[in-house]
Order: sequence, then C-alpha cells, then structure tokens
Amino acid sequence: MTWPYRPDRQALEAIRQGVTGGRAVVLDGPAGIGKTTLARLACDRLRQDTLWVMGAQSAKTIPLSALSMALDHRLTDPAMAVQVLRAELDQSRRLLVVDDIQFLDGASAAVIAAILDSPERLTRSVVMTRRAGEPVAPPLSDALEDPRVQTVTLDSLGFDETTALIEEYLGGPVDVLTVQRVHVTSEGNPFYLRQLIRGALASGHLAEIADGRWVLSSDFVMTDEIREATAGALRAAPPKVLELLRFLSLMSPLSVEILGLLGCAGVSYEPHAGEFLAVVADGRMRPAHPVLIEVVRDRMGAIERGHLAATLVDALGRVRLTRSERLHRAQICVDVGHSLPAEELVKCARHAHTLGDRALCERLSRAAMTAGADVQARLLLARTVSSMGRAQEADDLLAEVDPDSLAEMDLTVYAVATANNQLTYLDDAPAALELVEKFEPRIATPQLRLAVTAMRGSILMTTGKLVESLDFARAVLADPAATVWSDATAGFQAGEALYQLGRLDEALTTARKALEDATAADPLISIAVRTTIAQGLYAAGRLDEAQRWSEEFFDATVGLPVEQAVACNALATTALAAGRIAEAQRFAHSAIAGFAQGDRSGLRCGSTYLATMGSALRSDADGARRAADECGRLVGAGRNGSAVFGILADGFAHMAGGEITIPIARAREAVGVAAAEGRLVFAAQAAHWALRFGDREAASVVEEYARQCDGELMPVYAGYGRSIGDRDARAVEDVSAAFEALGYPTHAADALAQSITILIEDGRPREARRLRPRLAELCARCDGLITPAIRAAAFDAVLTIREQEVLAMVDAGLTRREIADRLGISIPTVDGHALRARDKVGGRGHA
Repeated sequence: MTWPYRPDRQALEAIRQGVTGGRAVVLDGPAGIGKTTLARLACDRLRQDTLWVMGAQSAKTIPLSALSMALDHRLTDPAMAVQVLRAELDQSRRLLVVDDIQFLDGASAAVIAAILDSPERLTRSVVMTRRAGEPVAPPLSDALEDPRVQTVTLDSLGFDETTALIEEYLGGPVDVLTVQRVHVTSEGNPFYLRQLIRGALASGHLAEIADGRWVLSSDFVMTDEIREATAGALRAAPPKVLELLRFLSLMSPLSVEILGLLGCAGVSYEPHAGEFLAVVADGRMRPAHPVLIEVVRDRMGAIERGHLAATLVDALGRVRLTRSERLHRAQICVDVGHSLPAEELVKCARHAHTLGDRALCERLSRAAMTAGADVQARLLLARTVSSMGRAQEADDLLAEVDPDSLAEMDLTVYAVATANNQLTYLDDAPAALELVEKFEPRIATPQLRLAVTAMRGSILMTTGKLVESLDFARAVLADPAATVWSDATAGFQAGEALYQLGRLDEALTTARKALEDATAADPLISIAVRTTIAQGLYAAGRLDEAQRWSEEFFDATVGLPVEQAVACNALATTALAAGRIAEAQRFAHSAIAGFAQGDRSGLRCGSTYLATMGSALRSDADGARRAADECGRLVGAGRNGSAVFGILADGFAHMAGGEITIPIARAREAVGVAAAEGRLVFAAQAAHWALRFGDREAASVVEEYARQCDGELMPVYAGYGRSIGDRDARAVEDVSAAFEALGYPTHAADALAQSITILIEDGRPREARRLRPRLAELCARCDGLITPAIRAAAFDAVLTIREQEVLAMVDAGLTRREIADRLGISIPTVDGHALRARDKVGGRGHA
C-alpha cells in the first residue's frame, strides 16, 4: 500500500504566486510536516527547473559545504560563492530551493542572504524550508525579516484530514476512536502518523473487524523509521536529559520541585541535535512530543522501569502533591508493585472515578481491597464495574456487603449504588424503588437522605412520570441541605424532564447549570447532563451549536471510552441531521463499540438506533436490520424513551428494504408510546418521521405535538404538518427552505420531495420538474439519501403506497415470492401492483 499525500492547497498557491512574482517564500513547520515534499510538488506543478541547496546538520560546521555540494564547485570564500550562484541562476533561469535553512553552515547562509538582498532579486525566486522554532544563522535570519519574504506556516493535520488519509491508505472506514488515538499521539504530524499506522499494521494491533471497520486494539509499536528519526536527538542528548525523559515516560508533567529531588533540576532544555526533547510550561516539564515518550518507553526494559519507578515514588513521597500527582503516584505503585496505604488508594480511586477513568479506578479499588479497605473500596468498585456494563458483577460485589453494619455515610453510598445498578443496568425499576423505600427512612442526616431521595426522582423519570420527576428534582434543588451530588442528580433530572416535555429553552438553561455540579460529583451524571444538552440543542434547531458542543466533548475525552462513546452519539446525531450520513455511521458504530455488550442504560440502544437510521437512509437493508435487531434487544421497560427508539429502528429497517406501510405503522406506534408518557419531543419527532414516510394522516399529529414544544425547529415541524395537511405545494417548498436554512438538509429533501409529489397529484408536472434539480442537489449533499418520499418524487405519475413498495423492491432485485412474503400479500397481487406501477411510470419495473 502507498501512503497518500494531500498537499496544503493554500501553501501551494502561495508558492506559485511567490515564484511567478519573483519573491522568496519560506515554508515553516515542524519536522515531518511535509515541507520538502510540498516544495518538490510545487516545482513539479510549475514545471520549473530547480537548483536544490540542502542544509545538513552533519556538515553545519563546514564553511560553504551546502553550496559546494549543490554547485559541484570548489568554493573558497563567500564572495566567490555569491558570484558562482548568481551566474548559475542567471544562465539557467532555475528556481533556487534551499531545504532546511536551519542546518546551513554560516558561510552558506550568508551567501543565500546576499542572493535575497541583490538588486536582481525581483527576477529570481527562492523557496526555502525551515523547521519551526529553530534558529537560522545570521545574516540570513535578518534577510528573512524583509517584508517581501513571505512565510507560509504549514499546520498539523486536523482530525478530518487524519481520518481521510488513514481511510484512503487502508481502503476502508476506520473506527473514530482509533483515529483520535493516532491523531493525539502523532499531534497531526504526517510522518509520525504514517509510521504509527504502519507499525500498528505490522504488529497486527490495527486490524479490520467483522463490520469492515479498522480498529486499533492495543498500544502502538514503534517502527524503525520512528526510532531512526529520534535517534539523532536522543544520542546527542546528555545523560541527564535522557534520564529526565525516562522519568517523564513514567509520569508527565513533573514539577520543578520533583525534578530537583530526581537530580534533574539543572538539566538544559536547549534543543539537542536540532530537536526539543522537553518543554517547560507553568513550572512543569513535559515531553516535546508524545511520540518521543513512546520511543523512550520502547527502549526501556522492565527492570530499568521498576528501578526508575522506585526512585520517582520516593521523590513524590517527599513533597506536597496535587490530587493529579497523587493519582499518578498510585498508578505507578500499582503498576510496579509498590505498596501504598489502603486509605490513600481509596482516595485515589475516588479521584480516578471522578475523572471518568474507570479502568484505573477499578485497579486502584481492587488494590485498596487487598490492602484492607474492604467496604469503601468494594462500594466504589461496584459503582465502577456497573458503569462499565458489568451489572451482575456489581450486584455480586454489593451482595457481600451487610447494610446493617454500615455507618450512615456508607449506607447512603450503598443504597444509591445498589438502586442505581438495579435501575440503570439491570433494568429493574421496581427493585430500585423498593431499595429506596427501604433505606430512605434509615438515613437521618438531611444531606445524605436527599441523595437517596434524588434516586426516587430518577426512577420516576425512567418510568415515564416526567412531571412528578420534575417536581422531585426541583424540591431537591431548593433544599439548602442538598449536596453537590444531590444537586447534580436533580439538575440532570430537571433538565432531562424539561427536554422530553418539550420545554427546550428551559431544559438547556437548567442542564447547563447542572453541568458544573455534575462534573465535580460523578462522571456518569456528567455524561447524562452532556447528553441532555446535545439532544436539546439538536431538537431546538441549534445544530451548529450542537456540533461545536459535541466536538469539544469529544476532544476532551481522550482515553475515556464511555465518555467518548457518548460524544460519538452526539456527533452522529448532528451528522445525520446535517446530511453527513457516512460520517454519522462511523460515529455511531464507534459509539456502539465503546459501550458494553450488555449496556442497559439506553446509551448503546441510542447508538444502534442512530446506526439503523444511517443505514436506512442509504438503503443498506442488511446493515439496518442488524442494527435494528440489536436496538430492539437493548430496549428496556421504559428506559427514558428508549422504547420509542426501538420501535422506530424497526421501522427504519423495513424502510431500507423499500417498505412504507410497516414504517408508517411503527412511527404511529412510537407516537402513541411517547405521548402516553408525556415525552412530547419524542412524539413530535416520531410523528415527523411518519409524515416523512408518507403518512399524510400524521400531518395534524405533527402539528399538535410540535406546537407544544419550543425552540426554532419545532415551529418548522408544525408548519410542515400544516402545509402537508392543506396539500399546499408552495408552503411545503417553503418548509423545505426553512429546514435547509436551519442546517437540516435531510429534512429539507423529504419536504421538497413531497412538494413535488403534491404537484404531480395536482396535474402540474412542469412545476414539479422545476424542483427536481434542487432535490437532486440536496440528495447528493446527503451522501445519496434515499427515502420513500424521494422515490415517489422521481416519477411524473401518482403511485399508491403499495405500488411504491413493490416498485422499490423490484428495483432492489427481490423476487416475486420475496416481495409477497415481506408485504404479506399473494404473488398475483404483487404482479398486479407491479403491472399498474409499470404502466404509470412508462414501463419501468419487472416483478
């Protein structure tokens, strides 16, 4: 496989303008960013003969070495070199390219400066490359300050560019979380990116899984090219710098105080062999690049690592540590088998839990149990494994606790943890309510009792009693005895209840207020609040804000699988609405992989629902059916409206196969379930889908529920229902434009298609044809969107729903028997529908 190259178009244009205008251009960027490759490509595209002068670190101390090699000439002094170089450029009219000017010897740098400053400069063009942050020998450094010299900074690859390169190289979709790991470790450097992928492939750590995605399953393996790229800098570094890097490979950053105890306080931080190995910021030392630390780790053996860890732990024990440093120390101790007091392990495990690092929390909790802190560590461990989808293991851990032996604080934690496990992960709301009613009276301290009371609000919301849940949440928020945890839980409940009730503006305000408490209290509550905000922004029609919110959440959750999976859900939702269906499917499948197989919280269910929708909108019937079946398996008994998702997912799977009747029936069913529990937003969204599937009887239902919700999108839903009910083609066209203006092109496409269908039904085919180019453009923007409405709008004929279904299935290659079985009709009936449809559309379709 050949690694793809995607040049920076703006930089190429800057080089072109500089060369044609007789100016100098400096390409500036870090090592490995592609400066030399870009310069070569620019010269090739300009069809320009070039003279290359290359700076070399090994020859930096030899006067005129760079120019002598380029000109194949014995140069004795700078003046002679200037004359020879000018003559060469004037006679050949070649473009001068100077690569790695930071490595030019002083004399060669002076000659290049003279060329730049010469009177004939405007007739000559010079392209130079420079490694960012490194000094250039005078007087060239002064010449580069001339305003006529243009500096073009080459930026690191962004996330989307990284994704495109990897997927082009591998020939298939890549798991989103894999891309993020590679992007963070490479810091967008193309050289490191390429080598990390090649190393992962060679080691088998990067492999294609059953659904066709490429997934990184383990740590990176350093290639010889990466080792060689860093070898020069590491060889040139003094022993103390190497020792510093080894300590940083165990814990980063390290404070100046700790560095002093390690004997590294006086280490020089100047670049070695042209490379910055470590940088100082805010009094703390960090590695200059993540890959550098990967290389240092790769070179260390277990014995050396253990010795360094013991030295570092000893130094950490002699200073006052921050919570983060204490957590790092605990992690190192568990890694290498050093002992820590049980109480300290419990504190660190709690901090890891608060940060959302469940894997570390589990390790520290188990170590604390071994060290003697059984009850507190066991309760924390149970909460952690429960959130990782291992609900039965959590239940078994909690079963070993005797609640009658617990002090009030531990009893509160036990009651909340046990009830939450029953409610959220074992899907047993009655058992959770029984636990709350059992333990709530036994807790006398108001602050602690409120925590158990807050659980009752969660149970009410989960079982569809939204108004009661909202009242409970507000009562907790108004109670002066409420703790941060109680406030966070109640804030989430209030925000989520308001969102589902359709009071979107109030929901977003409430959820944002709750987020600060949730972040400090519990990562699981924080996840829930962030999800509410993302969904609220989407439902309110604030899609750009939802996109930014989700991206920031995703960027902030590196290494936290559950949080990243939730962020992927949010990104999939916005991508679907924006018509980026292929991108949405990648995010949805990555989210599915991030949740445990047995997750009953509703999060994995939501991921499978999004995956079903994405597959259905691209007519991937097999993918939609697989995802819908998984979604149905995960639907709980009223899991915050997940029943609605399960019903709609089945409808999408039928839609992907060309059916319309069953999708309409499923959408109507979903409206009924959502409305019965007061989930007005879900009712409006389900009714909207019924309308998009082709159920014109849903027009008044859409209008009814959308009018009860606020925001910018719901009024457009209401107008959609009203205009379809009135069969007003122009009004439906206006609704399409309103959807598009809000950034929802998939919604716009279906509305426009239905406007076309109404025009055909009214005998106005010429007006319908006028709209088809715009519909085609919308569908193209949406990755080839296909829906029943779009299929129906393709013909200058009026087809019944049955005729549309049969024609779609014929086009999909199904046999008469398969069509009959799917639609529950006889083969002669299939033939009749196919014949009538063929006659109407001019002979298309053969059953």
